[in-house]
Amino acid sequence: MRQPGDGIGGYVIEEVLGSGEKGTAYLARHRRLDRRVVIKESAGQNTTETQRRGGGDRGTAFAADLRHPNVVEIIDAGECDDGRTWFAMQYVDGTDLAGLLAERGGLLAPAEAIGIARSVAAGLDYAHSRGLVHGELTPGDVLLERTTGRVVVADFGISGRDASAEEDHRAVARLLSRMLTGRKSDGTVWPLPASSLNPSLPSAVDGVLAVAMTG
Repeated sequence: MRQPGDGIGGYVIEEVLGSGEKGTAYLARHRRLDRRVVIKESAGQNTTETQRRGGGDRGTAFAADLRHPNVVEIIDAGECDDGRTWFAMQYVDGTDLAGLLAERGGLLAPAEAIGIARSVAAGLDYAHSRGLVHGELTPGDVLLERTTGRVVVADFGISGRDASAEEDHRAVARLLSRMLTGRKSDGTVWPLPASSLNPSLPSAVDGVLAVAMTG
């Protein structure tokens, strides 16, 4: 893992944001332009080869062409001497949906939840119109800008697996259900209606979520 002060491409790492099975995310700054970005570096050469076979590198290239208010912009990309790949994306000063849910005790007001879901859906629909699906949408991929409240979707093109627009649509429904009920979903219909998990919800929400999550 790289440390603050290390270089990658034309960037200097300022902070390690997190690390997982697929790689590590860093807050970095361009040496000449003094522009902050988030850099995501693959975990290793084996991961890189898997992504190549599954279209991950190609997907990142496609994602770099996306320009939409609800999609994070990919700015730069490269490959390290050891075969690991990295890409730099727009830095969004704020939090992600996972953090917001944690702050709110796992539950959002219906109007706020629906607004976030609509913005996510708008970004996904635009990407779908350009032939790209997300494939692994999670609360951590939904970023909320601190000053404007703008909602943007991150990490297009890195899942490295085949996926469909319908899967993305179901993922939005799962996010909405989680925001409204405070419960995670495995993508199937809830064993209990959403309105029974959150009595403040109108019963009409139950049918909408059930249909959306099952496609």
